[in-house]
Amino acid sequence: MLHQSLPFLLFCLGLGFAMQKWNLFPSITFRKVNKVIINLTIPAITLAKISQLEMEYQYLVPTISGWLLFILGAIFFALLAPVFKWDKKTWAALTIGCGLGNTSFVGYPVTELMFGSEGLKYAIFVDQPGTFACLSTLGIAVAAYGSSQKLTVQSMLWKLLTFPAFPCFIIALLIPSAYFRLHLLNGVTLLEIFDYIGGWTNPLAFLSIGMQFTFSFMNVGKSQFMWGLIFKMALAPVLFLLTFRLLGWEGMLYDVTVLELAMPPMITASIIAMEYNLRPKLSLALVNYGMPLSAITLYLWSKVLM
Repeated sequence: MLHQSLPFLLFCLGLGFAMQKWNLFPSITFRKVNKVIINLTIPAITLAKISQLEMEYQYLVPTISGWLLFILGAIFFALLAPVFKWDKKTWAALTIGCGLGNTSFVGYPVTELMFGSEGLKYAIFVDQPGTFACLSTLGIAVAAYGSSQKLTVQSMLWKLLTFPAFPCFIIALLIPSAYFRLHLLNGVTLLEIFDYIGGWTNPLAFLSIGMQFTFSFMNVGKSQFMWGLIFKMALAPVLFLLTFRLLGWEGMLYDVTVLELAMPPMITASIIAMEYNLRPKLSLALVNYGMPLSAITLYLWSKVLM
């Protein structure tokens, strides 16, 4: 579909940048776009994708790996925080931005290019029940913790429950997948409706990023930026690769899992971090520069895994 093609996404990025450069809209317009993403397109894609997953034993490794990456990121940045005197907002921004990867928009085409349609099947499980489900649960919990001065268990749970994608995640797990494929008017199914609405997540995200894009590194924090990308695109996937090799786990499933975990920071996760006011400039920089830099790192990973 056009709205999910690379040329259209780049057009959205350029349009957002033009809107910012020429002051075509108020400077806070990107926040309105972010609210559409958080309140409409992410819940829709959650209902569409999670509801149709059929888990099998072999898919546990790529699924669990997405969650483990996030947990490792939280631990890694927590260890660095006292060394570099990072506050909890910085910790939360790095954990959300670099504990979750761009496993769909960048991950799917790169995986298919390297491993074909068979590899793409494994990539979906890193992405949907792994990375995306983790964002809708642990990711929001970390965002709530990082954004609040006084946080109780009750308030954190309330923020989690009221994040639109979370109840949709629960609904998608509880309702049989067949109900989403029931035909409505003109033969259209609920699944098709949710899939179409959810498909606008990346275009709107690129538009929002374009409206905030800057070449300046002011208030980004070079050490935070550097360690975030090093962890996400090098250290973490190396750790998973070595673990798989030591356990004697070899084959396409494990190679695809490592490749997916080596993807640049997740666009949607960074937008959520910005909405929670978790070091917005750092969160933006991780995406702005992480994606082009990943062209180099993913090429190197292709040499390691192929």
